[in-house]
This record gives sequence, C-alpha cells and structure tokens, in this order.
Amino acid sequence: MLCASYPNILNESEYLRSCIEIDSTNADNKYDLCRFRYYDNFQYHYDLSTLDLPEWGMRNATVEVTEKGSDDVIWKMHI
Repeated sequence: MLCASYPNILNESEYLRSCIEIDSTNADNKYDLCRFRYYDNFQYHYDLSTLDLPEWGMRNATVEVTEKGSDDVIWKMHI
C-alpha cells in the first residue's frame, strides 16, 4: 500500500494495481491512496474464513484495511 500511495508508481505498474485490486474489488473506492504514505495510521485485519487451501498458508485470505481508531473498512483485497 505504501508503493500504491505514489501515483507515478501505481500508474506504471499493472501488477501493483492488480495486487491491491484497484480495478476489481475496489473499483468504486474513492479513498485517497496517497494517505497510505503515513502507514502507521492504518490497521490490517485478516479474514481467514476465505482461505481456499489452508494447508498452503494464507492463500485467498481477505485483508481489510482500516484507519486506526475506526472500524470502517477503507480498502479490501485478497492475498
């Protein structure tokens, strides 16, 4: 998310855009990604109920990003 906070990097990397699901899961999300430069302001929560092969690790776990002090999910992606 830190790399994605720099528009020039994000715009040049289709791989990064797919990793953070900017055009799929977050297609309607208007959150200002530049705010992720202050990475200490965020918490990451992992939903393991979406794992498809637990024996292979965290494949397909859902990551929900919130700002510290808030329960509102501002970004969601799968790993």
